[in-house]
Amino acid sequence: MNKKKTLTENIVRQVLLEYLDKDWMMPLKSYMYMDDADKCYDICGCASYMLDNFIDENYDFQEAIDELIEKGIIDKDFYELDSFEKAEQIGDLFGNELSEFSDRFLKYASNDSNWYDYHDMPLYLAANFERIVKNEWMVHMTDNLQGIYREGFNYGVDIHELAYTPGRGTTKFKYGPGYNFAFNVGDANHAEETGYGQYAILFQASGIEIYHWGDDENQIIFYGPTAHNIITLALDDEGMWVVESEITHRPIGRFNSLEDACYWCIRNFPQYGKHLVGKVNQRVRMERYRNNQKNNQQDYKIANESIVSKKQKHYI
Repeated sequence: MNKKKTLTENIVRQVLLEYLDKDWMMPLKSYMYMDDADKCYDICGCASYMLDNFIDENYDFQEAIDELIEKGIIDKDFYELDSFEKAEQIGDLFGNELSEFSDRFLKYASNDSNWYDYHDMPLYLAANFERIVKNEWMVHMTDNLQGIYREGFNYGVDIHELAYTPGRGTTKFKYGPGYNFAFNVGDANHAEETGYGQYAILFQASGIEIYHWGDDENQIIFYGPTAHNIITLALDDEGMWVVESEITHRPIGRFNSLEDACYWCIRNFPQYGKHLVGKVNQRVRMERYRNNQKNNQQDYKIANESIVSKKQKHYI
């Protein structure tokens, strides 16, 4: 193995442990760094039909299963079981008796046409990890400007729904706090062109940056309730991005591009911070975040353990 590559991977893992060792980020860290055997196990769990189809299309895989049936490792009535039951028996074997097929199974699962609903594809099959994001400014596009300003990022998606979130329907995913997406401030003008929303939210948060293959762009994943210093930006009738005081409700500045507006806010935040975020709303959001963090700490711990420990994984 390439020593330089190994050293780089070790450094990245250490940085992850140092900066993202929080209940809400541990599941995502573990999820992205599962080995191939665990990924195969996870795919069998979230889409058991994938295993059924792979068996039908790969004769040598069938032969390997037949050998395991003869050895008594797999039940003799295996082929009579439904997809769910087959996945329960086979999933864990990708790390042992069927390890030679794990790479091929992952390539098969990486083809979104093999998914009945490609939105169910796990994130590690749709993106590359790029870097740690530690309390940086970022941009989120939305049509719910005032809702996010008043309440913060109260809604998000589960860890298993991160690969392809658009098009699933907003109502389905408004179950509570979860993971959300944003862009680097340097990509603000690109963010404006994506069609994710007509308004912009500038804020600070920590998370991870990924490169999404399907969207062909870098994105930041953060846990919604941790976002702070939330600043709203909107276009006026003349197509200028307006920075407005949340105290006087009058414009502080107008800019030709979203990126220019964002960088102005960041540079001038020490002076205009109270005007940009609004003193009352910032306090309310932080109190809500602390309460949410306290009430859900056990839930995050369970989520983390369910990914790290295969014995605690549950098939869907």
